[in-house]
Amino acid sequence: MRNDWRNFGIGKRFRLRNKKEIDELFLTGRRFNFNDLTIIYKPSTLPKVGFFASGKIKGAVKRNRVKRLLREAYRMNKEIFIGFKVIFHAKDLLDAKEILEAFDAFRKERKVL
Repeated sequence: MRNDWRNFGIGKRFRLRNKKEIDELFLTGRRFNFNDLTIIYKPSTLPKVGFFASGKIKGAVKRNRVKRLLREAYRMNKEIFIGFKVIFHAKDLLDAKEILEAFDAFRKERKVL
């Protein structure tokens, strides 16, 4: 019972941490644009995720908040991205509603494909 909270996080093996892997995904991954959020994804047997905020978002506090919101939204909606390596790239400030709308639009587009 003590470590039950760990089931809700994003484990190290599920994070994109290797620069080579990140660069490859940026170059060869498919892109889904929704307002100021780009979702870059590629099919994979081991799902991995990365979160980026553009330097155009001035102030580290604002960039970190956007990444925190993206992480939380991803954590609550992991099932949408099963079977993909994914990068979330925020180009401007986002709120939780915009992020969830983007996730919903991504899910709908994936069903069409």
